[in-house]
Amino acid sequence: MTDDTAPTTGARLLTATLAANGIATIFATAGAASPALRVAGAGAVAVEIAGDALAVGALARAAAVASDRPGVCAVVGLAEARAALGEAADDDPARLVLVAPSTTDAAIADDAVAARVKAVIAIDRAEDVAAAVGRGLALAASGKPGAVLVRLADGVLVGEAAVPAVIPAAPVIETHPGAARMWDLQKRLWAAKRPLAILGGAGWSATARRRFDRFAEKFDLPIVGAARPIPADRDDPRSLGALGADADPALLARLASADLILAIGVAFARDRDDLARPMPPTPHQMLVHVHPDVAELVRVRLPDLAVHATVAAFAAAAEALEPPPAGVAWKLWRETARAERLARLAKTADGGEK
Repeated sequence: MTDDTAPTTGARLLTATLAANGIATIFATAGAASPALRVAGAGAVAVEIAGDALAVGALARAAAVASDRPGVCAVVGLAEARAALGEAADDDPARLVLVAPSTTDAAIADDAVAARVKAVIAIDRAEDVAAAVGRGLALAASGKPGAVLVRLADGVLVGEAAVPAVIPAAPVIETHPGAARMWDLQKRLWAAKRPLAILGGAGWSATARRRFDRFAEKFDLPIVGAARPIPADRDDPRSLGALGADADPALLARLASADLILAIGVAFARDRDDLARPMPPTPHQMLVHVHPDVAELVRVRLPDLAVHATVAAFAAAAEALEPPPAGVAWKLWRETARAERLARLAKTADGGEK
């Protein structure tokens, strides 16, 4: 950080902060793409006008998933903010929703929007833009990823401020598993006969997936997606598909016969009416639950081993675990389950059930 200062605008501070964090695009509704924002976006950060609030929210979500950085969209008013946020999902990525004021905001309760995001940050002065946006990016990406709402007061983007010439990148704060917890997990896997991993939630960067894949390969660990199959479902010999309302009955039978469930980033359903989430393991199944939100670890069923960690930090630690010296006991069980998955994929390709 340098002590040199230079006059600038709130809009330029905004785009400079985003650029410092590797974010290249703001997806904006036509009303949110003010002249000040478009001028500021002529450099490293582009302002892309992309239809209504629902569209810009979806584009920001897709950008976050593709880049492993928060997606950013800009809208006008709390009504558009709600549309941009969309329905809550367990795999919501990190997003920053910039909200310009609207005359209709008084008719919408702040609580209706605040309940959908990790935090609401209000910016009233241009000189606060860099620090506030940096804080929002850190909050969105740290721990369990999610959306942060940034409310911009009228005139903030055109207001002038003198700020440090260098804007630092916002930190992403990871929650790491303890060594004792990972050693406990290794011992439990060594004793297991039919373990199965369920992957869910957000934060599965390309690096996290590679690290987890190396761990799963060493342990020949069967893998199931909580909501959708893993990206390499058709090629990974350990992938068994996904849970959900249309899950393969053969997969559900395999899940029921597993003696250890390793759930990573998964939010379990409270009852069978919640079709978007998998049901928790039965009491006779050992549950190792990994999640960045402590509340989620105890929300439905108390795990036999709770690991408070982000999926990326867990994957990095799991990569260092060692399989049983004599080899795993479930190789045939996994191979049979994979054959069932391939049979269903073949039936799907032939136009049969999915």
